[in-house]
Formats: sequence, C-alpha cells, structure tokens
Amino acid sequence: METTNKTSEVITNSIDNNYTKAKSGEDEPTYIIIKQGEYSVATNLLSVKAQTKAEQIKDIVNAELLPLARNQLNLLSAKGGDYKTFVALRSAMHFTAKEDTKVLCIFTEDTIQQVANRIHSLAAYEPAFDDAKLNVISIDEFAPDNVDEIIKLMDKTKEEVGLIILDPLLAFYEDDENDNTRAKKFMNKLAKSGRKNNTTLLILHHSAKGVNNSRGASAFTDACRVVYHRSTSDTTLAKDKADGTATFELYKDNIGVEYLTGKSEFNVQVINGTKHEKL
Repeated sequence: METTNKTSEVITNSIDNNYTKAKSGEDEPTYIIIKQGEYSVATNLLSVKAQTKAEQIKDIVNAELLPLARNQLNLLSAKGGDYKTFVALRSAMHFTAKEDTKVLCIFTEDTIQQVANRIHSLAAYEPAFDDAKLNVISIDEFAPDNVDEIIKLMDKTKEEVGLIILDPLLAFYEDDENDNTRAKKFMNKLAKSGRKNNTTLLILHHSAKGVNNSRGASAFTDACRVVYHRSTSDTTLAKDKADGTATFELYKDNIGVEYLTGKSEFNVQVINGTKHEKL
C-alpha cells in the first residue's frame, strides 16, 4: 500500500482504487474519509473535537426568535388564519438583521400590498430590519409551483439567499398529500438542495382539522429537522389574544433547540395587543 504526503493531508491508495483521506495538523481534526465511488464514509470520529454550546448554536438561524436548523428543512404548522404567515414574515425580517445573506419569501396566497401591510405592522418589533434584503414573490407574480422549479431557483440564488420561505407547502406539491412515498421524495429533494446551496428553508403548512398535527403524509414532518405546531392550550391562546402574540410549540427537535435555548415554546409578537389589528 502506497502512502503519499501532501502538505496537511495524507492519501492512501487501496488495491481497488478507492482511497482514504486523513486530515492532519496541529489544529485540524484527524478523521478519515473513505471514498466509495460517489459516496464518502467517515470514521475515527472520536478524534473530532466536540462542539461547545456556543459553537452549536451557530448551526441555528434566528435563535432569539424562532430557532431554525441552518441549511436544513424547518416546518411551521397551524390552521388557516392562525398567524403562520405573520410569524414567518417576522422571521424573515429578523434574519435580514442578523445574517449577511438575503431572504426570499414565496407567498402564494397573498398580494404584495398584503405583505407590505404586514411588514409595516411588524417593523416596530424588528428595528434593525433591512428592507433591501427581503425579496418577495407574491400571488401578483408568476411563482414556482413545483419542487423542480424551487430547486432551480435555489441554484440560481445560492450566492445571495440564505433563507427561503415557502407558503404554503401544498402550493408546491403536485401529488396526493397523503402518499408518504411521494411526499418523502418531494421533501428529500428540497433537503438535498438546501444542504448543497447553504440555504435554510422554512415551510408553512396547514394543520389537520380537529387535531394539532400537520395534515397529510407523515413524511412532510419526518424530513424536517425542526417542526413547530401552534399552541392549542386554552390558557396560551387567551394570553396570545390579549397580548397580540402567537405561541408555537417545538414538536420535533433534531438539532437540540431546547437544549441550546432552554425553551420548548416560542412566543412571537405579531400585532399590537391593544389594537388587535389583523392585516
């Protein structure tokens, strides 16, 4: 077996022409990547230094408002008229103040005027909002209506856009919403594109009638790293109504949001509690 030294890496050729690549150096982890055709298999992972809490939280977008898994799929579920779009739009505004990249919101049920009205009502809660970094495709414009069009858009905007919001999920899904096989394929395409393009996705979805679960195939939530459901507690709903807030519960947490933030419920101010204006 032949070993070749190249600056800070070691490449070992195996008899079947696959190779093992080990990073080396004082400040670099020494884990091994084994190339198997188009796949890469990692081993020796104990040599990789564990992240601190401060380092892990960098993998979260909007940690102070509604934490999202960076460059992965996130889902926000609630019944119609229950402030999903308000919360998503405020998340987009918050992102523009915290991140270097832009946001693209695709609102297939709202006009530009309706979106602008909501931005005005939310601006007081996001004083650092950068209007120039928020991009919106509305019902007034031609919007992509299937997953392949979304992926093309992600590929084109990958250098500029760090967060894409899709509202609602079923506007982009063309198959039987209860078919898990097709739903899984749809979501996996989005997830793969998000990772490839360093793009975080927040998908808005309707809850099932009569229950606090997302409607349709379970694959929609299975594919997401973080899922929020609107709180249905009578006490919480009464407080939300009085305060002009919307509370969402952490339903699925694959990245340690609760561990990193100490919270499993997130209360987002969406309207002036004294006016109860719903635009």
